[in-house]
Amino acid sequence: MNIDVDEKKFEVNNLKEYLDAVSKFQEKKNWQGSNVEFFFRGQANSKWAIAPSIFREDNLSIEYRMIREAIQRTPSLSKTDFMDLDNLTVLQHYGLSTRILDLTLNPLIALYFACQPSESIEKIDSNRILNAPPEDDSIYYAKVKKDNGVVYGAWDRGVYYNAPEVNFVVNLCELGLDELVPEKILKIFDKHFGYFKESGMEVNERYYQMFSFLQNSKFILSSYNNERLVSQSGAFLFPGFEVEVDNSNYSKSRISPGIRDLRIDFQEMFIIPFDKKESILKELDRLNINEASVFPELEHKLKYIKYKNQSLKDDVSFYPMFHHCVIKDFSHYSGYRCPKNINLASGMTGVSGKMISLVSTPDEKFNAKMDFPSRNEKIEKHMNYIILNEIALVSNRNYYSKVIKELFINKEENWYEDTTEIIKLKKQIEEILISCGYALEIRQQKAENIILNIITSFKTVPLD
Repeated sequence: MNIDVDEKKFEVNNLKEYLDAVSKFQEKKNWQGSNVEFFFRGQANSKWAIAPSIFREDNLSIEYRMIREAIQRTPSLSKTDFMDLDNLTVLQHYGLSTRILDLTLNPLIALYFACQPSESIEKIDSNRILNAPPEDDSIYYAKVKKDNGVVYGAWDRGVYYNAPEVNFVVNLCELGLDELVPEKILKIFDKHFGYFKESGMEVNERYYQMFSFLQNSKFILSSYNNERLVSQSGAFLFPGFEVEVDNSNYSKSRISPGIRDLRIDFQEMFIIPFDKKESILKELDRLNINEASVFPELEHKLKYIKYKNQSLKDDVSFYPMFHHCVIKDFSHYSGYRCPKNINLASGMTGVSGKMISLVSTPDEKFNAKMDFPSRNEKIEKHMNYIILNEIALVSNRNYYSKVIKELFINKEENWYEDTTEIIKLKKQIEEILISCGYALEIRQQKAENIILNIITSFKTVPLD
């Protein structure tokens, strides 16, 4: 285990090293007997920023619109006077991008996510390719690189999901960016912290308290209101707001959502080398940390069952194949008898009392011509699966899948060894995914996934 004390990085190569590193992290804070909680987040790529989906998908400007419409269309969410964390987690669980970031109290769950595979296309030479247009900065030498995973750790007292400070900041998600004015926010603050005003606290003092609550990110202990939160020991991080305080007049201060890399809220990070991910996942599986236990939905349980049983498959290539057969009359044998009007070979009609059997003729048995799929047919089938898996939620996914597949038709042999061709295809796929409604970062990742998986298909399917 390599420890970088200055940068607070631990590189771990197996489960034991990871648990030792987590223990050392917890020992830094004398947490026993105190109410300090430890929060963790695992990411498959150590270079990714930590950001909630509302930031990653660039949906912040329409956040309040999406929430208001979701409440309007979902009567069960409209029972409270204000948006609370439980309602917001329900919206996030069913796919709405929100400002809350998923965490876990279980370091093994975080490790499971950190060990998921991740690959990226990395620029390896900034020199221009020969004959490349001088204005085209998108053309460069590149290689496919497997990524290290990372687990981030933080200690914090944490606040419960129904605490006033949580309800206060969550309530602000319903405001448009132009509505984030101090006077309006102070009214919401007084609604959740009425005791400040009732105790006679001056307006400027309440502004000061409000700014303090807004600026700090909040580690939140969830209510476990759905099965996935229970199975993942779920918790949340709500990012703080950016506040530019006008000390001469607090009401003229500027407040905006804190769009930033939330890595600054964590005190520790544990690096998982890419070549150790698979072996660590097997160690976790022995502790029942796997897809079936982390995700309680049936589709994930069945996917895990399928994966787990792959190693138990037998070779069936030596089994006899079924060939086209003719029906012969074996009426002189005792046995089951066929009913009337059974169609026999050569168009003959069966007679009651005749026994029939299906057998292969000698010629057919040894000379039957089987129609096996060609290499191109196999690759096309793989491509169809790969593309549909990436755009599964798009309404016209079959149309877009066909458009993307057409990019690969009539490609030269070993096209996937040409870096320029790969980059060109990736940009073309990204342009198609714009019509699917994906944000920039999402469509870049999906285009990369499609390219990498299709390349793997071309490399692994043997020639005819």
